[in-house]
This record gives sequence, structure tokens and C-alpha cells, in this order.
Amino acid sequence: MIVLITFEDTDEKTGKPVRRVSHGVDSITGKNIVMSDVNLSELAGVKYHEGMREYYLDEASPREQLPINYRGVEQKAPVRRVKDAEMVFCFGSNLAGRHGKGAAQFAMRNHGAKYGMGEGRTGMAYALPTKNEHLEVLPLSVIEKYVEEYLLYTEAHPDEIFYTTKFGTGLASYKDTEIAPMLRGAGPNVLLPGAWMNILDPGHIHLAAVGSRDFNHYEFFKHHMDSAIANLKKKFEKVTLVSGGAKGTDAMAERYYKESGSKIPGVSMTVVEANWGKYSKSAGPKRNRTMVGLSTHVIAFWDMASPGTSNMISTSREEGLIVKVVDTRLAPDFAASHGTYGEEIQDKKTGSLETGGSVETPAPAVTVERGRKLFVNTAYAQPPALNIKPKASGPKLS
Repeated sequence: MIVLITFEDTDEKTGKPVRRVSHGVDSITGKNIVMSDVNLSELAGVKYHEGMREYYLDEASPREQLPINYRGVEQKAPVRRVKDAEMVFCFGSNLAGRHGKGAAQFAMRNHGAKYGMGEGRTGMAYALPTKNEHLEVLPLSVIEKYVEEYLLYTEAHPDEIFYTTKFGTGLASYKDTEIAPMLRGAGPNVLLPGAWMNILDPGHIHLAAVGSRDFNHYEFFKHHMDSAIANLKKKFEKVTLVSGGAKGTDAMAERYYKESGSKIPGVSMTVVEANWGKYSKSAGPKRNRTMVGLSTHVIAFWDMASPGTSNMISTSREEGLIVKVVDTRLAPDFAASHGTYGEEIQDKKTGSLETGGSVETPAPAVTVERGRKLFVNTAYAQPPALNIKPKASGPKLS
């Protein structure tokens, strides 16, 4: 399936408005396809996706007749925005419909899954069986048939976005490498876990940039994003940035993509927006859960105090993501006002040293008045230890 990125133009001969295609994005490989001045109305088999607000060509479209050339020219891809509460939540279930744990319980509490309904769509949830009515694990061949039904359903509802969790790999105990290949034919309206996307396309990773809403030092942020992406691009062909659509770090991530990231070949961006109107204070944590699910790597800008960022770091590591922590106290304006500089942080997941910034010479003594006390910094301050026990090891995000 090819997603068409279009724009409004004016026909030189008639003077009438027309819609042209700047480029296409292959939903399987993620590669950009250059289309030389193509008029949208001239393409056969074009359909409109309400959820993505984009036109696309399905598998039945006559691709060999399209005026496409593969010159390898990378186009600036737009930011893809999805709203957490408006996506259909696909989770692993049992045929008895006993949604008592994990993603199934979450789907029942937050997405309208019905107790006793173990298969198919209810509310904004889709139950995909991985166990039978006796709670016995189903064979992979049976699960694959349910996956085929799920993909047919998503194809029949192109105006909706489907967020697919890692069904079958929890209580059913199958490996990611056994389940992920079943989703190879998923369309552009199906969001897959970052780990599964990496299995289907080993050259593609998803990097979540997370941090406090109060962190606004853009040059410091850009420096570390440049470094992280440069290192990742040595190993991976494609990097999709994942952000939360809020203020502070999230806003800087979007700015970074628009000003710098979008110019780097193979870099794209997805923004997962929280639904504060529906979920109130719990909207943020729900959005964060989705961001973790969609990602393979995380770069966290943390002041060693924010509980929200701390939770994101621990949750990411528990899910097996590769995490780099950047100490935002090293940002020049933050350090000047607080008198702290920080040290390198031991990443207990990989055993590697990661630092929030490079300070080649000892920081000068800074006296900062805090109420009735004076804090004098004559050396590097020691950040609190990260009390996190990761599940698995993986390549370092440096």
C-alpha cells in the first residue's frame, strides 16, 4: 500500500486548482517514492483515508502504470499525528472473554472491551484470541487465522487507526519473532509495536524523545538529538521520532524534526496526542503507554527529579527498550540558575556510561540562594542512582 503525500496547486493551462502528489510512502518498507509532477486525478485506484487525512493506493492498484521513478531522492515527510483515545486498541484475549489482566483489562477499562466477548470489535477495542475458552494457549496456526481476520477488518475500515499491542507474547508466552511476521500485510492504518516493526524491517527503529514540560533549552536538546540520530543512522536506515504532542520536550521534538530531522534521509516523525478532554489527568500516562509500545529506543531528558519522566524511563526499560538518559541540569541556563552540573550516569541496562553533556573542565563554584540556605557547588553533583532493573540487554543508544 502506498500513502500519497499531496498538495494544492494551480493548473497552468486552465488556472483551476488541482491536487498533485509530491511523493509516496510504501507502507511495508517505509521508503519514500518520488513521483514526478503527478496529478492526483490521473492515478487509478486512489482512495482517501479519513483517519490519516491522506490519499493512498491499495495493493490492487496498477502500480506498473504509475509514473513513478526510484531516483532515491528523499522528500520531507509530514508529521504523522494520531490521537491516543481515537485509535482502536487491539489486544490479546481468550475466547471466554475473561479480560482480567494486562492489556485485556486495560482495554475493558479504557476502550470499551466487553467482558465475555473474546473475539472481534467492541467499542474502541478489538479482541484477538491467543487462548481458548479454557484459557489454554492456542497454536500459532490458529492465532494466524485470527490475525488474518483482524487485518481484513482493518482493511474494511480505512477511516480508523488501529493500535496493535504485543498480543500473544505475554500470558501466551510466544516470542515476538513468532507473532510479528503474521502482521506483515498490515495497512497504513495499523500501528504496530516498535519491536515488531524492527523485526519486519530490521533497518527501521522508533526513537521516543521524552522529558518534562518545563524543559525548554532547545540548543541543548538539539545537540543531543543530533548526536543520538547520527549514531543510530550508522546502524539503521530509518529512524522514526515519536513524541507526545505536549509542551516543553515534546514541542522541541517537533521543532527539531521540522528544522533538522526532516532533512535527514530516512527520518520521519509520529506524534501521539493525549485526549485530555476524555481522560483528564490519566490522559498523559495512557498516551505514554502508547508511546512506549510504538518505540524501540528512548532518549529521556531528565532533571533527576521529575516523576513523570522517571516513570517513562523505568517503564521503557521494563519493556526492553534501549534508553539513554540526558541530565538536563547540564543545560547552560539551568545550571546557571541552580548551581548543579551532574555526572555521567551508569546505564544499568547496557553497562555503558551515558552523560547528559560534556563538561571538559570542572565547573566554577556557583552560589545560589535557596530560601535561607546557600548551596555552593565546588565539584560535580552526584545524581541519585537509578533504581531500575531492566529485563533484557540490547544495542547501546550513544
